[in-house]
Amino acid sequence: MYTLVMQSDHPNPGKWYKGTTRFAYLPDSPQGRQILQLLRRAFEAELVFTIGTSNTTGKDNVVIWNDIHHKTKPSGP
Repeated sequence: MYTLVMQSDHPNPGKWYKGTTRFAYLPDSPQGRQILQLLRRAFEAELVFTIGTSNTTGKDNVVIWNDIHHKTKPSGP
């Protein structure tokens, strides 16, 4: 994990936050590969993650999903 400083376009510029690792699952199908390409474009445009308050831990100034829902478990819906 990395410790970084928020830039001026983040919610709390100049505050420190820690990076994290996230995993998401897509089907190995033509539709899944198409979604992967769209997610790559969204990631490169810095739309996948943001800095905010975690819904699961309640911690502030952490890396969170930015309203693009991801499947985070390999089984189930």
